[in-house]
Amino acid sequence: MAKNTRFGLTNLCAVSTALRNGGAGPAKIETVQYPMDNLEINDRYTPWRYGAGTAQYDVEFDLLADVTLDLFGVHGFRVAAGETAPSTVSIYTATAAATLSSPTTQTTGLALARDCGYAPTSPVTARYVRFRFPTTASGFSVGNFFAGAMTDTGRLYSPQASQEIDLNRRDVTTVGGGLLVNYVGDEGGTFVLPFNKITTTVKDMLLLIARNQNPVTYFDPFDRVFQVLVVDGRFKIDHDWSPTDLWSGTLTLMRLP
Repeated sequence: MAKNTRFGLTNLCAVSTALRNGGAGPAKIETVQYPMDNLEINDRYTPWRYGAGTAQYDVEFDLLADVTLDLFGVHGFRVAAGETAPSTVSIYTATAAATLSSPTTQTTGLALARDCGYAPTSPVTARYVRFRFPTTASGFSVGNFFAGAMTDTGRLYSPQASQEIDLNRRDVTTVGGGLLVNYVGDEGGTFVLPFNKITTTVKDMLLLIARNQNPVTYFDPFDRVFQVLVVDGRFKIDHDWSPTDLWSGTLTLMRLP
């Protein structure tokens, strides 16, 4: 059953000093070109690359104080060429009082994809967040991890919503008339989400999403997770005259490959 349209706007992991690895947490395992400090940058194209190491590896974040969390995500994930592991990640949290020596399990065995995420059934209070990779093989990379509060529009969307996929394929016709098909990147695309006759509260949520200058985590009505930006940084909202204020607009989102 389809759920509400939801977003994660503020990534508490992508903050300077949030990463515990190399300090109070586990030792850093990284490559020179793609260090773990890149995880504190909210840019999936400036990734962290894990090198060969332990059979299990934890990435930990300190959010500095107990906060409310109801959305977790892994963005820009990719295994090394020829590898199939890791294929899952587990997520744990702990309050400031408990610390990660006594964590609470949020989810285990979450299937990894280019983007994946988890929303607990009710918000949790935590200062510390741990993402555990059970098997690491010879290498993988992550653009960033997400932990934060969810912005719930309180509704699905209006009819005629659509999704367009872009396989990042480049087709070239040869001199002999043949066709060369080249896949040059990960799948991207767009989401077109109309919102008709919405309240001022929902309208303000959409404006907040549209004005966000960083990538936004989109948790769609079918529990799929993507990292998105508003196409061209543009969003138009119409004020529909009514005895009470109602608004209509279409949010067009670009799925980041």
